[in-house]
Amino acid sequence: MFTLSSRRFRVTRFLVLLILMSVASHCSFAQSPLAHQHPAPPAAEDQEQFISYWTTETGWRTELDLRNNQVDQPLTVTPVLRATDGAEIPLSAVVVLPQEVKTLDVATAIGNSAPQLIGAYGSLVLRYRAPSGVNLYAVAMIMGVGHSIAFHVDGTGEDQTQDLGSREGIWWLPNTSASDYLVLANRGQNPLKTNLSISDASGKSSAQTITLSPRSLARYSIRQIVAAAKLGGSYGGIRITAADHAGSLDTLHVLFDEDGGFSAVMKMFDYDPRAQLKERDYARTGKWTLRAPMLALANPDPSLSLFLWVPCCFHSSSSATLPPSPWKPRSISIGVRTPAPAKHLAPPYI
Repeated sequence: MFTLSSRRFRVTRFLVLLILMSVASHCSFAQSPLAHQHPAPPAAEDQEQFISYWTTETGWRTELDLRNNQVDQPLTVTPVLRATDGAEIPLSAVVVLPQEVKTLDVATAIGNSAPQLIGAYGSLVLRYRAPSGVNLYAVAMIMGVGHSIAFHVDGTGEDQTQDLGSREGIWWLPNTSASDYLVLANRGQNPLKTNLSISDASGKSSAQTITLSPRSLARYSIRQIVAAAKLGGSYGGIRITAADHAGSLDTLHVLFDEDGGFSAVMKMFDYDPRAQLKERDYARTGKWTLRAPMLALANPDPSLSLFLWVPCCFHSSSSATLPPSPWKPRSISIGVRTPAPAKHLAPPYI
């Protein structure tokens, strides 16, 4: 029969043995070459991000926000302002610590070093060294001083491999007091020849050829173009085509109404004429399907006369027919599957 003290001795000896085995195993692994092998971090490379528009004109203010997405390495970012003629003016470098956000007021950063940029506008390039371009998130906030007007402009990269393509969108002038800017920027180091086409809802259009020198920018007013071309209506289509170096083209279309305190960034999209249906037919339906999100009211007031307005801009040498929608516009009962009439689009039509 074991006594209580002998049992305690055996348990203690067993625990000591386990501890010694654990220590020995750890020391053996630490001496192994595998214990010290860690994957080498990706090498840092020169990176660039482009912001299509900045301004220090009277009544406007531009703020630059920089976020370092890395968790263990700082980023040194050099903002370089580009004038409308493509001239580059570098600003002081900004060090952004890991996971930090730095805010830079463009007018303050200019200071007395480049007085010619006060009251001017242009585009902007951010240069830094990092393993990947996405290690930096950059955005410009362009604000109307004294008005509820602000535009959010994200930084983008240049696709030097794309030659043929276009940027397309929809213009909208809801009232006589609304103003707008259409900005065309050449991000690259080569001249960029583009064709700007503006059309109204009936398909009538006006086109002009615009050549952008390297790194330059041009700013237009859709209202002025529409009036000069005698286009009708309050909305229509925009298309900027480039037959060469299309990946260097960047655009921005903004709408603002100082009287009503309203502003909006009119979204524009890249179009590649060589794109094939199989690249977009994720559901394998054999059709190119576009879907738009809609936030509907559960119990809308009939007196509001709510309706679903889906503008469609169609650019092609042939016509097309939009199939009937399974959701009825102006339907007060949410989810009623009443087909709407099909819409035939003639080239170009919106």
